[in-house]
Amino acid sequence: MNFRYGYFYINESLSEVWNQSRSYWSSQKKIRIISKSSFSTKTFAKMHLSKKGTFTQSEEYYLRFVTDSHNPNITHVRVSFEFLGDSLTGATGRMKRRINNWINALNLPSIKFTRKPLKEYEVFFSKLVEEEKKEKKIQFCPHCGQKLEEPKKFCHMCGSELI
Repeated sequence: MNFRYGYFYINESLSEVWNQSRSYWSSQKKIRIISKSSFSTKTFAKMHLSKKGTFTQSEEYYLRFVTDSHNPNITHVRVSFEFLGDSLTGATGRMKRRINNWINALNLPSIKFTRKPLKEYEVFFSKLVEEEKKEKKIQFCPHCGQKLEEPKKFCHMCGSELI
């Protein structure tokens, strides 16, 4: 199994890191931004990148950005990548260099990669993503349109059950 998970943090807000990252990856030849998530709540965002190779080969990169819950000017980043294709020869080293070039462009030192996701970081990222989902769950009653201050089982205006 190859080393393909990396973690780091940067002393900048999520929007600053996001804009720098989007600009960097957009400027890279043959790298496409497949999808990007919104960070309207300013706490979580993700980006999926792809570099298509010959025939069925491709390099896939997955970036997650999370605002530190104690300091909004710190952004934690989780990186993972995978190679889809016949041969892994040389791909892992090239992919690590590509990620570290991006990290260096953010004015940070290169990072080391791990074979498996690190539990303490995964728990951290999962917890923040779950908090994000709870915050976004229901903001308006789908039946009467009443704004809901916090998630509840029933709308306080029309009494409809909320999912």
